[in-house]
Amino acid sequence: MGYDYLRINKLQAVVIPVRISKDKAIKFGATPEKIDETVKYKKADIQIQLEIVVDQLIYKENIFLKKANKGANFNQVDKRPIDTYKAMWGGNESISETLKKFTGEILPSKAEADKLRDSRRWYLDELPRDKVEELISFFENNKLLIFNDLLKGRGVLAAEWFLVTRKDIKTVTIDWVLKNINEVTNIFSQGNVFVSKRGGLN
Repeated sequence: MGYDYLRINKLQAVVIPVRISKDKAIKFGATPEKIDETVKYKKADIQIQLEIVVDQLIYKENIFLKKANKGANFNQVDKRPIDTYKAMWGGNESISETLKKFTGEILPSKAEADKLRDSRRWYLDELPRDKVEELISFFENNKLLIFNDLLKGRGVLAAEWFLVTRKDIKTVTIDWVLKNINEVTNIFSQGNVFVSKRGGLN
């Protein structure tokens, strides 16, 4: 993080609850104008508080934590109703409907389910091509905003750092990487948005 550890007088890690009240948001430093945004869009899991010897100031660093098992090819970073994402990012009803069908928020009828690979939802390659192209275009045009919201968040408890720990079950070893969140969002927002071979959204 760039601190000289010899100057750190005190170091404390504070766990940030998954759901926080407005009172707790204020304790973490949210201003009255930023309380709602902090409560709704927080991504930090822990806050590191450092007291530096020379100036006696408390520095705070918010960290988003993820753990991964070696060999796993996915990791959930955010799960909200589609209407919440629509409020955050805009987009029209057609895009929302496509996403709701893809995530299973809109369930197929019995007749539709019989034609699908998964009776609980549609894969993107099972939806009309123009609707999927509209969705891809939306994600392509809003990649940085989307990744910032999914990984960084908004408000006082937005993550400034991204820490990933990985456990190798066979060797029982753990390795980790810590990156500045802006570097992470820039890396993940590069590349094209497309439908995968299995009908998912890459």
